[in-house]
Amino acid sequence: MSYKYTVIIPHYNNINGLNKLLSTIPSKNYVEVIIVDDNSHSKVTDYIDEFMVKHYENLTVLTNESGYKGAGAARNIGIKHAKGEFIIFADSDDYFVDNAFDTICSGLKKDCDICYFKPTSFCLVEKEKSDRHVRYAKLIDNYLQSECEDIRYKFYVPWSKVFRRKFLVENNVRFDEVLASNDVMFSLVSGSKANNISVLDEVFYCVTRGVGTLTVNRSKEVVSSRVEVALRESSYIINEKINTENHSVISVFKLAGDKIDPPLALSTLFAFSKGHLPFFPQSYKNYIKNPRLILNRILSKPVVDSSKSSKYKKYSFYCSLSILFLYECEMIIFS
Repeated sequence: MSYKYTVIIPHYNNINGLNKLLSTIPSKNYVEVIIVDDNSHSKVTDYIDEFMVKHYENLTVLTNESGYKGAGAARNIGIKHAKGEFIIFADSDDYFVDNAFDTICSGLKKDCDICYFKPTSFCLVEKEKSDRHVRYAKLIDNYLQSECEDIRYKFYVPWSKVFRRKFLVENNVRFDEVLASNDVMFSLVSGSKANNISVLDEVFYCVTRGVGTLTVNRSKEVVSSRVEVALRESSYIINEKINTENHSVISVFKLAGDKIDPPLALSTLFAFSKGHLPFFPQSYKNYIKNPRLILNRILSKPVVDSSKSSKYKKYSFYCSLSILFLYECEMIIFS
């Protein structure tokens, strides 16, 4: 049986959130729902609301047995089993707004490879609107106002979009099966390869902000994964000659923060030496003629929050060391 839409949901230990999400998906014969459980502590089918199982004739529950843990691997399994003409990704702690699928059906253009919609967000802790959606809503606005192409490359998340399944399959666009930032390369590659995109100032998806989510996790493993993905993203942007602001040595060090160590620093500088990563962000162009200005800025910037002192000192140390190294070795021209 074929469907108009397949909703793919990676899940791990969040039954309450999953049941809420499912309650916002209409039971229609044109909507397929695939849940891919990432080896939760308890069997998902034992805890999904019995009403949901009966309510959704087109509900399939799969288990991630790929050997790679994480939402990326789970989403790839979902893509492999999807039968819908279009694919929609949803996270188990988020939900669809009222009349979401009416909004999708009325706004979706049949010939588009990716359709971008404006998201909204909600804080589960404060019980009020969050700001987690703002950067993506701004990309929508910028495109509608001036057709800014950054939406193809900077809309890092898979939600609040609709993908043509045939487009993903034919271009072999898949998620990275890594601990963190599994969706960055997926969004960049799909955006760069899409022949036709559509951008709408309509909302169908609400992303939530909670406690202990991966987006706020600063463990060494998570940070290392984010840095590795950032370096590959930078390399792709340069190799494909994509006209968008790229990462830099400075921004990668900032991303790593207090988790930066010699191996991460060396891999970042190696990417720079290979021409896969610029040293300065584009916004630092005014400093290139006089590197002492940026060095002084890094070293003299006051740290108001004492809890961030160690993190900032470590970041400053590696930035300063790298600038001095490049200056002394004349690896870039400052004058």
